[in-house]
Amino acid sequence: MNSYDQVLDFALLQQKTVENLSPKTRCLLSGLLNPKQVIFASNGLPRDSRGLADEFDFDYNKTCVIEQHSDPCQEILKEIKNESLERLVKAIESIERFDVLDDVAVELQRDLMADSNSMTTGTSTSAAQLHLQQMIHRNPDDKITLDDSLTYDAYVCYADEDKEFVLELTRFLEKNGVKLVIRDRDLLAGTLEYDSFTRLLTNHCKRMIVVLSPSFLKSKECDFQTKFATSLGVEQRARIMIPVVIASCQNLPPTIKMLTKIDFCSRNTLEWSWNKLLVSVRDENRSDFKSNVKSSVKSSVESSMKSGSQGNTQTESKGKKKNKLMN
Repeated sequence: MNSYDQVLDFALLQQKTVENLSPKTRCLLSGLLNPKQVIFASNGLPRDSRGLADEFDFDYNKTCVIEQHSDPCQEILKEIKNESLERLVKAIESIERFDVLDDVAVELQRDLMADSNSMTTGTSTSAAQLHLQQMIHRNPDDKITLDDSLTYDAYVCYADEDKEFVLELTRFLEKNGVKLVIRDRDLLAGTLEYDSFTRLLTNHCKRMIVVLSPSFLKSKECDFQTKFATSLGVEQRARIMIPVVIASCQNLPPTIKMLTKIDFCSRNTLEWSWNKLLVSVRDENRSDFKSNVKSSVKSSVESSMKSGSQGNTQTESKGKKKNKLMN
């Protein structure tokens, strides 16, 4: 039996539609189903978004048009918004992507449980709901080495080729008291990367530092993480991504292109860049940050007032001397 069978409430799957999927679940599905699979399912269908389109009887031309989009899976989900979630799960099973169902099970069950009280009678909790609550509390399959009770300042999103810069970035920020999550350092081997990342960013990290380079643009993992962070930012109405540029990049994704970036390409402004990064990562709502700003502003105002007062005194003194000489 697959683990998703123990998590999902199949009665609710029949009652809710694809339209009820949250942005987080949609983004998770995209990250898992958009990458092209070389090995086909036993029924001959591609084990990716193309196979999903075929399961919902999309014709060849429509499938070709959808595959031209930057996010084919999202386009498919829009087209099938009125289909039941049960059919979506069966379609994913049909293309033999049981790994996808395992990875999205917890988030999908969250979607099912949202407003479920209005759809069910009684106050008893189903076995699936109890199992989910225990999973969320214990996270037994999520082998994150971090303390679940802690909140971290930022998760660092980077391509493997940029580890050298990430090491330098980590040393600088952690030396200044910033708490970071670095996947190669903080996640154990065997972790379900997509599931671990979504839980980390949703529940434990305030920001996500995005290390931009040509290698970043080629990384499917980085693409998924930035799309998820974007959807999470919209959902929470929060500033989550902090892009830093370490090499010239062409054709940045629209979600990143529109954001202000910190440039590490110019050696002449490196000190400014590091300081700007530190300020951007830190929580600007902290009381000590506010008090320091207020103190600085107050000092500046008092200094200006004092300077102005001294100027007026000197002017008055000169005026008196001039009147005395005239008399």
